[in-house]
Amino acid sequence: MLERAAGRTSVPQIFIGDTHVGGYDEMAGLERQGRLDTLLAGGV
Repeated sequence: MLERAAGRTSVPQIFIGDTHVGGYDEMAGLERQGRLDTLLAGGV
């Protein structure tokens, strides 16, 4: 997991499929940008 999370040690580290999103702040940023639903639906 540490390799896939690029060495980040904070928790939680969020993955959607094989895509490493980051932590909560990054996931919330995707939501604000309108990109989270697309990622969850399998898009990039």
